Parts: sequence; C-alpha cells; structure tokens
Amino acid sequence: MYYVTWTDEKFKSLSKSQPNAQMLWLFLLTNPNRTNCPGIIKAGMGMCVDYLKWEVKDIKMCFRELSEAGMVKVDWDNSVIYLPNWHKWNLPHNDKVFRGWLNALNDIPDCNLKKECAEQIKAKAISLGAKYCERFNMWVHQSPDISKIDNPPTKKRRIELIFFDLSKRYHQRVKKIYPNMRFLNDEKFDLTVNRGAMVLDRLHRLDRKSMAEIEAVLDYIIDNYDANKQFNWLRNCQSLNSIRNEMKNGIMKFEGVSQDMRTDYPHMKLDKDKDKVPKKVMVCTGKCEGSWAVELSKIQKKMKNAVTWDDVIAEAIARCPKCNKPMEFV
Repeated sequence: MYYVTWTDEKFKSLSKSQPNAQMLWLFLLTNPNRTNCPGIIKAGMGMCVDYLKWEVKDIKMCFRELSEAGMVKVDWDNSVIYLPNWHKWNLPHNDKVFRGWLNALNDIPDCNLKKECAEQIKAKAISLGAKYCERFNMWVHQSPDISKIDNPPTKKRRIELIFFDLSKRYHQRVKKIYPNMRFLNDEKFDLTVNRGAMVLDRLHRLDRKSMAEIEAVLDYIIDNYDANKQFNWLRNCQSLNSIRNEMKNGIMKFEGVSQDMRTDYPHMKLDKDKDKVPKKVMVCTGKCEGSWAVELSKIQKKMKNAVTWDDVIAEAIARCPKCNKPMEFV
C-alpha cells in the first residue's frame, strides 16, 4: 500500500471507516509522514485527525489498544509516534540506507522515544559489523545524548606508519585553515587521524593508488585552497573519511581531485611505487632439504591479510615441490 493512497482524491471520497485499532495500525504503517528511519514518525494527534477524520477521543482509545498490545508508543508533547517492533522486519540493504536512517533520525525531536529508536539502530549496527558501527559512532558525535558503541571484534590489520603520518600531517594543515572543526579538536583529533590512516591504507591497498599520487593529491587539496573561490576541494575533504566515497557523477572523490590536479599540472609526473619485489629463499623442513627462491608478490596475491612484506613472510605457507613438506623462509 502506497502512502499516496491517503492523499488520493478518489480514496478520500470513499466512505470513512469506523474508528478501530486495525485501521489505525495500517495508517501508521503507510501514512505520508513516515521517514526514512523505519518505526518512528514525526507526527501527533493533528495528523491522525486530518487523515482519518475521527474524533480525538476515538483516536486515543485506538492508540491505547495498540499500546497495550505493545505495538505503539506515543509522546504527544513532542509529536512522536514510535513502533517498537520495527527492527524485527527491517534491515538496511547497504551503508547508504543505514546513513538514511540516521539522517532521518536527526529530524525527530529529542525525546525518550528517539533514544529508544537509536538504541535499536545501535543493536542493528553491532549485528551488521564494524563498518556500520563506525557509521553509527560518527553520527553519535553529532548527538551526544546517544551512547557510543565499540566496534565488534574483527581481524585486525596492521596499518603502516606512513599512512598515520600522512593523515596526521594532512589534518594538522586542515586545522590551521578550519580551527573550529569539532572533529579536529584535542579530544577527537587522534580518532580522526586514525580513521584517515585507515582510508589511505585502503586507497593504496584496494584502489591501487601509488604513494606518490596519494601524497600529491593531499598536498594539492591544501595548497590550492582559496577562500575566495566558489569551489574548493578542501571544503569537501576536511577529513579523509569521505575521500573514497562515490560522487554524483559516479567516480570516487579521490579520482576527481586527481583529475583536477593533472589538469592544472599537466607536466606532473607521478612515479609508481619503486619498491622492488623482494625475493626470499625458502628451505624445505623435510629430508630433501631443497631450497627455492620465491617471489613474494606471487604469494601475497593469495593473502588477503598481508599488508607489508613482513606480513607476507610471517604468514606465508608453502610446500616443497619435491616432497610436499612445509617450507620456511630463511
């Protein structure tokens, strides 16, 4: 049933139903005042009267019946209606939908029902994993009355120090331009730097961006800031959290900055990482005592959790071509 049903002229011209809790329940599920956040409605008695054309006393009686059944909670003072069992039937299909829930919750007046809804969303985030927990915690920074959550335990990845250094240097420069940003204050600066380092690590590891290009793009964002210009990349990249996000034109924000940088500086040469692929000798632990030169990059491709060559060496497992016994690096 579509919400436009309640505003359709033909539907409104039909005979009205007598006040009953079932009709009120269907109305709450489909009314035009629903938000992107399921289960919570920014509406009060006036909305119900306008659409249902019932007397106030009848509406209150039906609400009382639904409330006793545990299906509805109402805060008339703040004009908020909450359906507490929404979480049993709703699941965000992706991160974008989850962000829509949180953004819609911002428009709900502060009250106990809003906090209760936020707690249910928090429980959803915990069940869905670290990505959603992080998104919820970012929203909490703007809503201090909601309790923060810890990310569920996940397999930890070692991030190289260079990404922390790049993130710290970038955010220090941003802070000089925007000294009043809340996520750059003393309490939250380290958290912002850590998240930025994780994003840079993914740019390098997943998106295959060279260190030279990453450093050049970060410097370009800061160096080309001009407060008198109508558009500046820095206004969209005050933190590194969103630099891998997709823009409206379908490309990643980092790619957009990189394209503008290459347009402004067509003669800039960005060398790919010059790290040579190291080779190590592996020795058979069996009786054949064979030894083999191994190119680590071939092993690394099979290792999802290897970040540096040290990780590859630590985690690599190989079998001797002769006797099939385990081999180890020397």
